[in-house]
Amino acid sequence: MERIYVVDTDFLIALTSRYSPTAHISYWKRLVELQRAKRMVTHRHVRLEYDHDSTRKVVFESMKVYDFDDRMMEIYVQIVKENEKRWKWEPKTPVADQAVVALAAYLNSAEKDGWESGPAMILSNEVPCSPESPHWKIPNICKHYGVTCQRQADLAVLEDWVL
Repeated sequence: MERIYVVDTDFLIALTSRYSPTAHISYWKRLVELQRAKRMVTHRHVRLEYDHDSTRKVVFESMKVYDFDDRMMEIYVQIVKENEKRWKWEPKTPVADQAVVALAAYLNSAEKDGWESGPAMILSNEVPCSPESPHWKIPNICKHYGVTCQRQADLAVLEDWVL
């Protein structure tokens, strides 16, 4: 089963700042191939958060962008309710972090009855904080729910790319 990469806003910001589409052509060619194969996806909230006009078209041109359906909304609400004290956010303002974790869990739950160890993993450059921290980051929430979370630097290794 091929991996599906669910990307977060911070991943896209780091990606475009470190790997310019004009300077790293082979890297971007491979990213577009992943996007066209529907193996690199994101949520609509990421698209709303990402405001880098110069690379917006390149980033989202071929990427499948999900929005909530009933099942994904159930997962999202469950994650938000169980973790509202762990995330810094305004309760009535959805942000991409929760939506990205819900999307990965949703894609994994389509494979079996459970969220863990499915084909979807999150690509995020956030660094996990201490489990005792009152405000968790994406890697902490992923670990809590058994969703795999990798950093941008791991993508080339995961895909066996020689750059």
